[in-house]
Amino acid sequence: MNTTQSESFQGFYAQQLGGLQAEAIRLKMLNQRLAEIAGFDVSELDLGLGMGGIERDARLLTSEELDKGIASLSEAFAIQQETMAALQDYLLTNDSIVTAIPTGRPVKEGWISSFYGTRVDPFNGKRVFHDGLDFAGKEGSEVLSAADGIVAWAGMRGGYGGMVEIDHGNGYVTRYAHNKTLKVKAGNRVKKGEVIALMGSTGRSTGPHVHYEILKDGKPVNPYNYADAE
Repeated sequence: MNTTQSESFQGFYAQQLGGLQAEAIRLKMLNQRLAEIAGFDVSELDLGLGMGGIERDARLLTSEELDKGIASLSEAFAIQQETMAALQDYLLTNDSIVTAIPTGRPVKEGWISSFYGTRVDPFNGKRVFHDGLDFAGKEGSEVLSAADGIVAWAGMRGGYGGMVEIDHGNGYVTRYAHNKTLKVKAGNRVKKGEVIALMGSTGRSTGPHVHYEILKDGKPVNPYNYADAE
């Protein structure tokens, strides 16, 4: 094998190694999510992939380094597969945990009109942080609970307008704002997919939509990561 062929061969396997490493990281993140859903302390789980990333051009790695990287990834995959199987078994036998985690979208009909993150405020034109997802649709469209829980608030609340807040336990809370009509009251127990309100444009709103928030341990998280979970 000449030098050019050797470099091409090594470059190919370095590229494959990089792809495997990215997949291993993705699996680790998925396992972390499953562990959080199950209520486990992620720091106490062995999720593998305790190695660092490639610090230089992967094409410059030696054969020994490539072999070591592949062996390390094989070990990480084995650990992750074992962990995932255990978590899935646990969740399948604890359905109540799964149904109390916000997943899917809070509307049957509608589209995302504004994402989580920094955006231009539609009222003053300034850049502000938007801590939820906006689902636009027809006024009067049904708004659904994203998980089982207990209604902690149902009423008008400042810029949120007509809002429903649901406590799902395990640190999860969801909010559904700008509703025209509220179908639940504080203290009601609701099921995932239950109609809790009708879409409107109350409060600080430019048109019919539901502003949807998820809080984990009191801090807002990106609902898109959960809305796309089904």
